[in-house]
Amino acid sequence: MKKIVLSMFVIAALISCSKQEKKAAKENVKEAEKSVEKAAETAVEKTKEVTKDVAGYFKEYKTKTGKAFVVDKEGEGSNITLKITPKGFEYGEQMVLTNVDPVADVFLADLNKDGFEELYVVTQAAGSGSYATLYGFSSNNDKSVTQISVPEITENDLKGKFKGYQGHDKFYVENGKLYRKFPVYKEGDANANPTGGEKVVEYVLKPGEATWVLVVK
Repeated sequence: MKKIVLSMFVIAALISCSKQEKKAAKENVKEAEKSVEKAAETAVEKTKEVTKDVAGYFKEYKTKTGKAFVVDKEGEGSNITLKITPKGFEYGEQMVLTNVDPVADVFLADLNKDGFEELYVVTQAAGSGSYATLYGFSSNNDKSVTQISVPEITENDLKGKFKGYQGHDKFYVENGKLYRKFPVYKEGDANANPTGGEKVVEYVLKPGEATWVLVVK
């Protein structure tokens, strides 16, 4: 009799363990399914972010005076359409630039020290020279916005202040001043190996006949 009771107890214990193991297995499966679903969702979100970065974005840059520049970009490669929309200005027409290079940087600065920040957009060519191009948009006493004239580098410039320039340049603001830094190429230098050090030129924002102009100091 004792043996029978003991045997029944052992069988019941085994059945109980089996149920617990099955329950634990089911919970593990559920956790695994949740992990897979989460990983899939994360992958989808990352894909969306990458797609958005390639196709375009919509970003607002607020000035210290409470106005804003909305920057919208569409396209990829060297066929990007750039849309600059003033926000909060009394007169604010959207400005559209077509066939521009990929955007490398966007920043605000008050280069003419009039208390109203300008918007600057830097693009970088995808070719071997990685030539940078600067686009500027000035706030006219926070009433309207006009595009700043940025003269291109001429043959005479390449013989003077831009001697040795072959691209790979960068624009940046430091202590309220705009600079352009680039490696200096000597005759015979390979594209990947400039040997002339670096050069930095400063730009100043001056009033022109119809709009503001950035000129090399």
